[in-house]
Amino acid sequence: MKHEGRQMPIEGFVHFPISYKASLLQIWQKHQLGDDKDKQTVCTSKNGRVSSAGISTYSWKPPQPGRVKINVDASFYKETNIAGLGIIARDEKGNVILAATKVQFDCFDAEEAELLACREAHLLAIQWIPDPVTVETDCYVIFQALNSLSENRSRLAQVKETRALTDELQEAEFVLTKREQNRVADLLTKHTCKDLSSALWLRHVPDFAVTLVANDVTLPD
Repeated sequence: MKHEGRQMPIEGFVHFPISYKASLLQIWQKHQLGDDKDKQTVCTSKNGRVSSAGISTYSWKPPQPGRVKINVDASFYKETNIAGLGIIARDEKGNVILAATKVQFDCFDAEEAELLACREAHLLAIQWIPDPVTVETDCYVIFQALNSLSENRSRLAQVKETRALTDELQEAEFVLTKREQNRVADLLTKHTCKDLSSALWLRHVPDFAVTLVANDVTLPD
């Protein structure tokens, strides 16, 4: 794990043979070329991920003053049951509080990956963010599950666990956003799956995300 530029050990991290990592890289490269059969999206456009047709002019919207917005995303590869989680937290001025990537092994499906990203966001907020937080996802299924008062029997334990983490924060809410407003978290997931690395950056983002973060913010006048 990277902590302010330094390497830190990842608890429970599994080292795979180089040939296995190479096969994962091939899967990722195929997806980059447009072969979507190699990557299962978290939700479909019809009833899952919220997206706008055509060219988008959407950008990330800052939270209300005094709050921190945490955007989360996940990529799931069914061939290996490995997921990449991406998380970025910013304040009302667009300042980066933290960014994180995490490799999740033995993941059941894409929706579980998105739920685990929400859970990881809460764990990071508990450790690093004393302010009220808004957790944004572009997956409608997970947004609905975390905000529903009824039991989600398919993922009851995981949903309850994630909800329970909000009690350890000053205040937390789950919000649905458009995919175009979740681009930085999406970029982090792609890097995670390509590099098979988990990392944490405090008060800054990795070099590969600097340009996107700088162009991603629309601040109110």
